[in-house]
Amino acid sequence: MAKKPSYEELEQKVNKLEKSESYLKSVLNNSQDLICISGMDGYFKYVSPAWEEILGYTQDELLSKPFLDFIHPDDHAINYEEVTKLSSGNLTIDFENRYIHKDGSILYISWRATPNPVEKILYCIGRDITKRVHMERELEKQHDNLEALIEERTAELQQEISDRKQTEERLNASEKKSRAWLEYSPICTKMVDLDFNLQYMSSAGVKVLNIDDITQFYGKPYPFDFYPESFRNRMAKNLEKVRETGEIITQEAPVVDVGGNELWFHSTLVPVNDEKGRIEYIIVVSDDTTKRKQAEEALRESEEKYRLLIENATDAIFIAQDEVSKFANPKAEEMIPHLGQ
Repeated sequence: MAKKPSYEELEQKVNKLEKSESYLKSVLNNSQDLICISGMDGYFKYVSPAWEEILGYTQDELLSKPFLDFIHPDDHAINYEEVTKLSSGNLTIDFENRYIHKDGSILYISWRATPNPVEKILYCIGRDITKRVHMERELEKQHDNLEALIEERTAELQQEISDRKQTEERLNASEKKSRAWLEYSPICTKMVDLDFNLQYMSSAGVKVLNIDDITQFYGKPYPFDFYPESFRNRMAKNLEKVRETGEIITQEAPVVDVGGNELWFHSTLVPVNDEKGRIEYIIVVSDDTTKRKQAEEALRESEEKYRLLIENATDAIFIAQDEVSKFANPKAEEMIPHLGQ
């Protein structure tokens, strides 16, 4: 037969139980977690003081109503499913639902629960994770905003690349057209840098000057050495004036090709500015006026020939209109004196 404990032993056990109960109450009263015992009948059997601090309800309010009254209506279904699992003896770890604070605000609670199927109660510990949820949502929002900005910027960059490509294609097409115009135009076009070195000459000038390889003149002074000195001096002076003043200047003067044959050029000197308005280079556009000059000279010579022929004619030649003398050669004035008056 077992020995009965003495009075002193019983007293020691009672003291230990009282101390343990004191520790437990201290933990329950000072814990920041929502500690509760709820029945499978839908009511709280015990709630720790933290409930009133966190949710605003008194213990009497919490114990007198079904716990679903304090849970967000949209979470009733998932809450019922979780209680059903617990009643079958399963544990709950990190189950989240929303509680309604007494002031109407919404709190997010994360739960851990252990069932006691025999007594049909649940031992639950909940933690307020509202700040964490809001922070996570804010981070998600910022992440979504960042992704949206990245997508937007990516789309902008793609559009910029597309626009730049189209612009480059248009520029290339325009450059080809300009190049074709320069190459096949009957006008001689030259590009001269600000040191007056030739950078480019179109095929019209190359052809009319009978130059075999124009590239040998690129990077060298313009006007060419084989031009007459009078033309070189005048062109050099005008190039300097364009560089200094930015004015457009024209000139017409004779030159010679590489074989020494005389040509006439009517040239227009045009300054080309960069984006900042500074002169970048000079274009010299030269129109071959040789045939016109030859025609003018031929006409002058013809007029001079016929003038001498009429003046030296042995016959009298005169022109009259409305009985008024308009012209009389020397022989006519000699034969009819009053015609010269």
